[in-house]
Amino acid sequence: MRRRSAGSSITLTGRGGIVVIFGACLLSVMLGTLLDVGVLPGAGFVTGCALAALATRKGDLLTLVVSPPLVFFVVSVTSEFAAAVGEESMLRSAFVGIVTTFAAQAPWLFLGTALVVVIALPRG
Repeated sequence: MRRRSAGSSITLTGRGGIVVIFGACLLSVMLGTLLDVGVLPGAGFVTGCALAALATRKGDLLTLVVSPPLVFFVVSVTSEFAAAVGEESMLRSAFVGIVTTFAAQAPWLFLGTALVVVIALPRG
């Protein structure tokens, strides 16, 4: 993360933008599970995508544009395996949770990915 000298805006590298998406998505999944708010994980993912696309430097936008689906996958798998700990059949429980998450959150995944592309295209 670099701070521009002329203003107070923050410029992220491509990896920094990916970390922003990952952090926002993971935090929103944890809060959504804790508060039992089903829309929170998707909204957090989309918010993280928008923030990362706006703050990432122009040279690293290509890296950022291709990463949201992978970040979404990693966070979903991680959270479902964490939720399955202690279940009678951990692997089966995690698999069912992952499939259910993908089915329920697919519109958010597409929206977040499209939003990154729409914001990144005019920026270069």
